[in-house]
Amino acid sequence: MSRGLGCVARIIKELFANNPDLAFAVPDLVDHCYPGTAEPEKKHRVSVLRAARSIVATDPDWAAEAGHAQGGAIVFFNQASAQSRALAQLMTYDHTCYRSPKLARRGFWGTRLHQQWDSGYEFLLTDRTKLLATLAPGGSNEKIPLYRAKDVELHIGRARRQR
Repeated sequence: MSRGLGCVARIIKELFANNPDLAFAVPDLVDHCYPGTAEPEKKHRVSVLRAARSIVATDPDWAAEAGHAQGGAIVFFNQASAQSRALAQLMTYDHTCYRSPKLARRGFWGTRLHQQWDSGYEFLLTDRTKLLATLAPGGSNEKIPLYRAKDVELHIGRARRQR
């Protein structure tokens, strides 16, 4: 018998409600739910992932998508927001290595912005603020929210039909 949302799930649900235009990877959620933890352990990631998946199962607007690269992080995004969908697309793109703000501040993987792989592709190391800057007008990915607006319309139409 369920007693409702746990404390981690309540924190995540509040974060989702206050930031409907953002997308969150698991490290972002861990940093938000366990702010005093210097080095999060597997138990923290598992707890956050379980809580976030329970919220996605009950909230029709929020969804999860796994990154396309090997070991890609799971990203939670709002299907009713074009910016959230576009940000999730960039975070899960196979040539983008998204890092949470905390890991970006620590200089995780060095200070270089790009790494060249054997296959010849550049692997962009980035955080959410850089991705949001590329989505802004004049940014290199400014058209992605326009493309994602059609997905938002489809989602809202489906939600209305299900009511």
